[in-house]
Amino acid sequence: MWRVLGLLGFLFVITGCSSTSKLSVSELEQSLISADEAFSEYSATHDFATAFNAYLVDNAVLIPVGADPIDGRPNIVQALSGQPPTLVTWEPEGVRVAPSGDMGYTWGKAEVRPDGMPNADPIAIARYLTIWVRDAEGNWKVSMDMGSQ
Repeated sequence: MWRVLGLLGFLFVITGCSSTSKLSVSELEQSLISADEAFSEYSATHDFATAFNAYLVDNAVLIPVGADPIDGRPNIVQALSGQPPTLVTWEPEGVRVAPSGDMGYTWGKAEVRPDGMPNADPIAIARYLTIWVRDAEGNWKVSMDMGSQ
Protein backbone atom coordinates (compact mmCIF):
# COMPACT_ATOMS: atom_id res chain seq x y z
CA MET A 1 0.00 0.00 0.00
CA TRP A 2 2.84 2.42 0.77
CA ARG A 3 4.19 1.83 -2.72
CA VAL A 4 0.84 2.80 -4.23
CA LEU A 5 0.63 5.92 -2.09
CA GLY A 6 4.23 6.79 -2.93
CA LEU A 7 3.55 6.33 -6.65
CA LEU A 8 0.40 8.46 -6.44
CA GLY A 9 2.34 11.17 -4.59
CA PHE A 10 5.11 11.04 -7.19
CA LEU A 11 2.58 11.33 -10.04
CA PHE A 12 0.85 14.21 -8.27
CA VAL A 13 4.15 16.09 -7.94
CA ILE A 14 5.07 15.47 -11.58
CA THR A 15 1.70 16.50 -12.98
CA GLY A 16 1.52 19.51 -10.65
CA CYS A 17 4.95 20.74 -11.70
CA SER A 18 4.47 20.46 -15.43
CA SER A 19 1.75 22.33 -17.20
CA THR A 20 1.13 22.31 -20.92
CA SER A 21 -0.86 25.54 -20.64
CA LYS A 22 2.06 27.57 -19.28
CA LEU A 23 2.95 30.38 -21.64
CA SER A 24 6.49 31.51 -22.41
CA VAL A 25 7.62 34.97 -21.31
CA SER A 26 7.47 36.05 -24.97
CA GLU A 27 3.86 34.84 -25.27
CA LEU A 28 2.96 36.55 -22.00
CA GLU A 29 4.54 39.80 -23.21
CA GLN A 30 2.50 39.64 -26.42
CA SER A 31 -0.67 38.98 -24.45
CA LEU A 32 0.10 41.98 -22.23
CA ILE A 33 0.72 44.25 -25.24
CA SER A 34 -2.62 43.06 -26.65
CA ALA A 35 -4.34 43.86 -23.34
CA ASP A 36 -2.83 47.37 -23.30
CA GLU A 37 -3.93 47.97 -26.91
CA ALA A 38 -7.44 46.71 -26.10
CA PHE A 39 -7.54 49.04 -23.07
CA SER A 40 -6.69 52.01 -25.32
CA GLU A 41 -9.28 50.96 -27.91
CA TYR A 42 -11.90 50.66 -25.15
CA SER A 43 -11.02 54.17 -24.00
CA ALA A 44 -11.43 55.46 -27.58
CA THR A 45 -14.81 53.80 -28.11
CA HIS A 46 -16.25 54.51 -24.66
CA ASP A 47 -14.54 57.09 -22.46
CA PHE A 48 -11.52 57.28 -20.22
CA ALA A 49 -13.38 56.71 -16.93
CA THR A 50 -15.40 53.78 -18.32
CA ALA A 51 -12.23 52.17 -19.66
CA PHE A 52 -10.49 52.48 -16.30
CA ASN A 53 -13.53 51.06 -14.54
CA ALA A 54 -13.39 48.00 -16.81
CA TYR A 55 -9.62 47.39 -16.62
CA LEU A 56 -8.62 48.28 -13.03
CA VAL A 57 -8.31 45.92 -10.10
CA ASP A 58 -10.28 47.09 -7.08
CA ASN A 59 -7.21 48.28 -5.13
CA ALA A 60 -5.55 50.03 -8.09
CA VAL A 61 -3.58 53.27 -7.76
CA LEU A 62 -3.53 56.11 -10.29
CA ILE A 63 -0.72 58.65 -10.15
CA PRO A 64 -1.93 61.59 -12.26
CA VAL A 65 0.44 64.15 -13.73
CA GLY A 66 1.11 66.86 -11.11
CA ALA A 67 -1.40 65.53 -8.60
CA ASP A 68 -1.57 63.27 -5.57
CA PRO A 69 -2.09 59.53 -6.05
CA ILE A 70 -5.67 58.26 -6.14
CA ASP A 71 -6.22 54.97 -4.34
CA GLY A 72 -8.96 52.47 -5.28
CA ARG A 73 -10.96 51.89 -8.43
CA PRO A 74 -14.12 53.73 -7.27
CA ASN A 75 -12.09 56.83 -6.37
CA ILE A 76 -10.17 56.71 -9.64
CA VAL A 77 -13.33 56.36 -11.73
CA GLN A 78 -14.98 59.20 -9.80
CA ALA A 79 -11.96 61.48 -10.34
CA LEU A 80 -11.77 60.67 -14.07
CA SER A 81 -15.52 61.11 -14.49
CA GLY A 82 -15.17 64.69 -13.23
CA GLN A 83 -12.71 65.64 -15.99
CA PRO A 84 -13.78 67.57 -19.09
CA PRO A 85 -14.63 65.13 -21.91
CA THR A 86 -11.58 64.25 -23.99
CA LEU A 87 -10.46 61.40 -26.19
CA VAL A 88 -7.49 59.67 -24.55
CA THR A 89 -5.61 56.95 -26.44
CA TRP A 90 -2.18 55.42 -26.07
CA GLU A 91 0.18 53.06 -27.78
CA PRO A 92 2.47 50.70 -25.91
CA GLU A 93 6.12 50.92 -26.88
CA GLY A 94 7.55 48.34 -24.52
CA VAL A 95 6.65 45.52 -22.16
CA ARG A 96 8.20 43.38 -19.46
CA VAL A 97 6.64 40.37 -17.74
CA ALA A 98 7.86 38.60 -14.62
CA PRO A 99 9.03 35.01 -15.21
CA SER A 100 6.17 33.90 -12.93
CA GLY A 101 3.74 35.35 -15.49
CA ASP A 102 1.54 37.01 -12.87
CA MET A 103 2.79 40.59 -13.18
CA GLY A 104 4.13 42.88 -15.87
CA TYR A 105 4.33 46.45 -17.03
CA THR A 106 3.91 48.41 -20.23
CA TRP A 107 5.06 51.88 -21.22
CA GLY A 108 4.45 54.13 -24.16
CA LYS A 109 3.01 57.38 -25.45
CA ALA A 110 -0.48 58.71 -24.73
CA GLU A 111 -2.34 61.42 -26.62
CA VAL A 112 -5.27 63.55 -25.56
CA ARG A 113 -7.60 65.02 -28.18
CA PRO A 114 -10.84 66.98 -28.05
CA ASP A 115 -13.77 64.63 -27.43
CA GLY A 116 -15.23 63.20 -30.63
CA MET A 117 -12.29 64.36 -32.77
CA PRO A 118 -10.01 61.32 -33.27
CA ASN A 119 -8.17 62.95 -36.21
CA ALA A 120 -7.50 66.29 -34.50
CA ASP A 121 -4.03 67.28 -33.42
CA PRO A 122 -3.34 66.20 -29.82
CA ILE A 123 -3.88 68.86 -27.18
CA ALA A 124 -1.51 66.96 -24.87
CA ILE A 125 1.08 64.22 -25.27
CA ALA A 126 2.34 62.21 -22.31
CA ARG A 127 4.42 59.18 -21.45
CA TYR A 128 2.86 56.45 -19.34
CA LEU A 129 3.79 53.43 -17.27
CA THR A 130 1.16 50.85 -16.39
CA ILE A 131 1.68 47.97 -13.97
CA TRP A 132 -0.50 44.94 -14.66
CA VAL A 133 -1.43 41.78 -12.74
CA ARG A 134 -2.88 38.59 -14.17
CA ASP A 135 -6.04 37.27 -12.53
CA ALA A 136 -6.93 33.61 -11.96
CA GLU A 137 -8.55 33.39 -15.41
CA GLY A 138 -5.39 34.72 -17.10
CA ASN A 139 -6.77 38.20 -17.84
CA TRP A 140 -4.49 41.21 -17.42
CA LYS A 141 -5.79 43.97 -15.11
CA VAL A 142 -4.28 47.35 -14.26
CA SER A 143 -2.82 47.62 -10.76
CA MET A 144 -1.12 51.00 -11.11
CA ASP A 145 -1.03 53.66 -13.81
CA MET A 146 1.05 56.78 -13.99
CA GLY A 147 1.83 59.40 -16.59
CA SER A 148 4.16 62.31 -17.18
CA GLN A 149 4.22 65.16 -19.68
